[in-house]
Amino acid sequence: MKVVPINYPDDLEKLTMESNGECHVGIEKMSITYIQPDDMDSEKVQTITLETECQCSVGLSEQLRDGFYVKIKTGRSTDDSYDSGYWAVSDGNELKELVDDFYKRLYGSDRQNLSK
Repeated sequence: MKVVPINYPDDLEKLTMESNGECHVGIEKMSITYIQPDDMDSEKVQTITLETECQCSVGLSEQLRDGFYVKIKTGRSTDDSYDSGYWAVSDGNELKELVDDFYKRLYGSDRQNLSK
């Protein structure tokens, strides 16, 4: 089984047929929440959530062109169990590392090989 960043069923079937029956599973939606202790108050935590969003189905032709948008959210957890309010970084590379990690998990390390 191979997980691919595609949510269009016809393309998933096509990939499976073209790969001699190796099952391909698509990603419909992905969300990762990163957490760290608050810089100023040890009782609180900071959170940042990166989540996929797409306006339509993402197929073979779109997935190699960043078919998914990434939404970035900071603030309260969905169950209100903690309140972060912000995510602090000391330089832009910290935010870049989170976005790079998110894309690596979404697309995997062999992104260029997806179209083969």
